[in-house]
Amino acid sequence: MTQEPWTGPLLPSAGPRSGAAPAHGEASDASEPQALRTLIGRISLDLAVYFARHPPVRVVLLWLCFVVALSELYAHALNALFDYRQTPATVTLVTATVTVLVSTPLMTFAMINLRRLNRLRERRKLGEARFRDGIDSMADGFIIADADERVLLWNRAFVRLFPRLAPRLAPGMPLAEIAAILAEEYASSLSPAARARRAQHLVESYHRLDTPSEEAFGGRCIMAVHSRTSEGGTVSIYRDVTKRHQREAELAAAKADAEQASRAKSNFLAKMSHELRTPLNAVIGYSEILLEDAQAEGRFGMTADLTRINLAGQQLLSLVSNVLDLSKIETGRMEVDAVPIDLDGFLAEIAAIARPLAERNGNRFALAAVAGNGVMTGDAAKLRQVLSNLLSNAAKFTQGGSIELAVTRERDAAGEWIGFAVSDTGIGIGADNLARLFGDFSQADASISAKYGGTGLGLVLSQRLCWLMGGEIAAESEPGRGSCFTLRLPAAGIATQGDPALAEPLTSI
Repeated sequence: MTQEPWTGPLLPSAGPRSGAAPAHGEASDASEPQALRTLIGRISLDLAVYFARHPPVRVVLLWLCFVVALSELYAHALNALFDYRQTPATVTLVTATVTVLVSTPLMTFAMINLRRLNRLRERRKLGEARFRDGIDSMADGFIIADADERVLLWNRAFVRLFPRLAPRLAPGMPLAEIAAILAEEYASSLSPAARARRAQHLVESYHRLDTPSEEAFGGRCIMAVHSRTSEGGTVSIYRDVTKRHQREAELAAAKADAEQASRAKSNFLAKMSHELRTPLNAVIGYSEILLEDAQAEGRFGMTADLTRINLAGQQLLSLVSNVLDLSKIETGRMEVDAVPIDLDGFLAEIAAIARPLAERNGNRFALAAVAGNGVMTGDAAKLRQVLSNLLSNAAKFTQGGSIELAVTRERDAAGEWIGFAVSDTGIGIGADNLARLFGDFSQADASISAKYGGTGLGLVLSQRLCWLMGGEIAAESEPGRGSCFTLRLPAAGIATQGDPALAEPLTSI
């Protein structure tokens, strides 16, 4: 449908304009008083506005009547001045002369204002064309209604969004009628009462200002936002969000599929880990029995091979256990106990585990903890597992250096915290590799795996166990100078019953 041209106000209403600049053709005499120039400017603008709002023929006739009447008044005044003693020819000459003298400045003034009127009309047309081009170039549907809720203007995008409404759309149509047409055209399958309720709902939406709402029209989802103009009218913006909802649905489905695949993978790993642990335990157990028998019978040539078998089984069992624990965390089946832990006795156990690991590569181990550390609440087994992982890594990547475990207790606004810091003087880690240090099956450098071995599961498992216990683990390192891994746990501890949400950080500490 071809739209009607915009029927807004042609020119701004006349008002005081002190010091208005004279239009083209008007004399500007600097010696005139300011008040006179202001008065002339006001009269000129008022006349231009008057011309703009009335037909040109009517304006010309009014000017001619005004000129003739003024000329007659001047002629009668001159005749009265001379006591009507002039001859008819003289009277005619005086009338003609007065008419010319009076009409010339008046017609000049009229021509000046007519030229101003033409310029204003051209500016108006240019402004309307630019405004029309601007709203027609919008991708969103656009419609304006006046204070009486009657349509003034719409753009092409609005017609494209509602093609069934377009043939019946016309300037001056009430918004309520548009709502009724939309309900009739796009909800034809509903009963008359349901369509009436739908139309009333659309009418009410025009009064919910600056609040986006979404409605279904012909299988599409349209979002509408309504705002008020300074004159009390309504500006409505319509946007087709069907594709956005389709993309969101596709992303949600893809996410659900990925989560399902991840759960399936974790379940598979958990089952396989259980299946692998049984024969591994048998291998380790029989190797220990054979090792004891060989030592007892003096067959020392077999002890080295049996020791290697036992150590390989222990390493493989540790790897399987890590995979099982990680899968439990991902599937939300990992439970955390909250029981009292005597830190002095617990740290003595950790030192007994760490010292042989450190001495294996010629390192010195030190425990920096004051006596009487008190009691904390937590899961001793998982805390031991995390600290063992950190101390094992420190011992593996340090040759002839020192390894230290420092324990601190501190309090802040969130409560009391226990800090465990494992530091070493080993090879260190570059800043660019720290970001991926806690990734699954990831190590700081690919060459590390070839030289030192390992799967990259220890740190990610330690991090997630810390999250489950309500704490956090952080790393600081510098190549060639060593590393420091700091673990902070709440002294009060938390207990979980396999909630998957607790596999993420609880708070930033």
